[in-house]
Amino acid sequence: MDTAGAPAELFRNAAGKTLRLAVTFMIFLPASTSRSPTTTRRKMKTTILGSLVLTSTLLLTALAAAESTDYTYTITGNAVTVTGYRGPGGPANIPDAIDGLPVTRIADRAFFGCTTITSVSMPGTVTHVGDYAFYSCIRLASVDLPESLTHIGEGAFSRCTSLTDLKTGDGLANIGDWAFYGCSKLVTTGIGDGVTNIGFYAFYSCSDLYKITAGRGLNHIGWYAFRECPGLNSMYFEGNAPATDTGVFYDTTNATVYFRPGTKGWGKSFAGLPTVLWNPQIRSDGPLFGVRSNQFGFAITGTPDIPIVVEACIRLGRTPWEALQVCTLTNGFLYFSDPTWTNHHSRFYRIASP
Repeated sequence: MDTAGAPAELFRNAAGKTLRLAVTFMIFLPASTSRSPTTTRRKMKTTILGSLVLTSTLLLTALAAAESTDYTYTITGNAVTVTGYRGPGGPANIPDAIDGLPVTRIADRAFFGCTTITSVSMPGTVTHVGDYAFYSCIRLASVDLPESLTHIGEGAFSRCTSLTDLKTGDGLANIGDWAFYGCSKLVTTGIGDGVTNIGFYAFYSCSDLYKITAGRGLNHIGWYAFRECPGLNSMYFEGNAPATDTGVFYDTTNATVYFRPGTKGWGKSFAGLPTVLWNPQIRSDGPLFGVRSNQFGFAITGTPDIPIVVEACIRLGRTPWEALQVCTLTNGFLYFSDPTWTNHHSRFYRIASP
């Protein structure tokens, strides 16, 4: 078929081969003039639009096929396990399906020692990341972990020395032993409510780790899980005090553990670190709540000297929270006022940990 002059999309697959997709547009004009120009234009517009949709569909299908060639894989039953990577490096966007089947697992050592990838995005079909799956991916700076993920295996991200932040979904139940050992640039970690166990040496030697937030489900922390994390400043627990093995914070001496009101099992210290009740409250029951000097404000009370950040958003669930003030609750009290409140039709406020 002659496709000369037809619209086409060009791209390269992982092997560098140029693929060409083309759709020829053929528009037949009526020989008779009895049909109105408006009707003719409408039919031409429909024909062209349909062809453009077809072109787009073909292109997306071909791109997905090219993306899947970046990986080796096995098929078990009706699901795909990614077993290796042979792509060009840079962002590794794991497809949600290969050969029409969902990608559900990343195999043990699948990306072991891959020094070319800089980020990883996993689809919402993946439930399992195997042992040492991304071990020593030294240029890997960010990982997008889906809500579907339930297991991170032993040493899965060990020695990923460029990884800077981590947030797990609520579906994750277990963080394996040595999972993030030696991630020296990891700064913040958010552990979802579904995680019940942090394995031994899980964050050992994460020297830049500064803040950890642990969800309500955590009930066990393994041996030396946060050993030699000299930069760790604070760990916030949403739930009850978890059981701990030996040396959880060995050689990690600068951190404070914060816990929430209504939770159980907390004493004056936790695994050798001091504990503080983190209980800031916006007071809407006093004279300081409301508009004063043309600024909306309110009082915040709580445990003396706890760190807080006042955040605001315009529409709940639809716009991001913006940090307005980061401070400590000196002597257990702070008056906050917002000079820009009149710039918004509505505004919501909350107190978060910094």
